Amino acid sequence: MTNHAADWGRSAELPEDEEYSPFDAESQDAPVLFLRLVDAELQPRRHLPVEISGPSGRHSLISDGEGVVFLDGCEPGAYAVSAALGTGLLTASAHTLFLSDLTDDKEPYVLML
Repeated sequence: MTNHAADWGRSAELPEDEEYSPFDAESQDAPVLFLRLVDAELQPRRHLPVEISGPSGRHSLISDGEGVVFLDGCEPGAYAVSAALGTGLLTASAHTLFLSDLTDDKEPYVLML
């Protein structure tokens, strides 16, 4: 076996009879959004109405007392998280993770709004 940079990755081709999919819809490992919304001082945005929009449509949620929002039953991908504050409309982007990701790290992603 040679160890040349030009040869790296050539043996990692998928079989022709299999279609590549990063998400198996029949698996029990569902995608979720699990976020802790914080301000610029990293303080939780408690009881904040937010709109989340992305591959599975639009969802209206309210963060809990720790600034956490949880959305399950969504399609994998990137979502826009928006909140109307006294300073105007703030929007940030978040990506789904899978329930299996929460077995090792049970903390929500921190998202600054």
